Amino acid sequence: MSQLAQYRALQREISELEEKQRKMQANSKLAREIEFEEEIKALIDKYDMNMSEVLQILSPQDTPALPGTRKARKVKRYKNPHTGEVIETKGGNQKTLKAWKEEHGSDVVEAWVE
Repeated sequence: MSQLAQYRALQREISELEEKQRKMQANSKLAREIEFEEEIKALIDKYDMNMSEVLQILSPQDTPALPGTRKARKVKRYKNPHTGEVIETKGGNQKTLKAWKEEHGSDVVEAWVE
């Protein structure tokens, strides 16, 4: 494709995008959302806070965990009553624990948690 054809195709794309933008700007819902966002940002700046603090204030129990802030797992301590062997693990992917669950059943092994 010649440069002139590429240029004209790009001009058409720009015109189409500008038309979509004009239609969106005419949408009153978008205008309200933009106004809301600006007011929220102004309040955040005024009170020197960040978005996670605002979310915590607005809904302390329902605040979704932010990426990278996964809750740490608790350490579980299992004691095999047949052998007296004790293992500590944070998850169910431990080799000995898997073997116990395979041999005795998951419900039985979970009852061994101390």
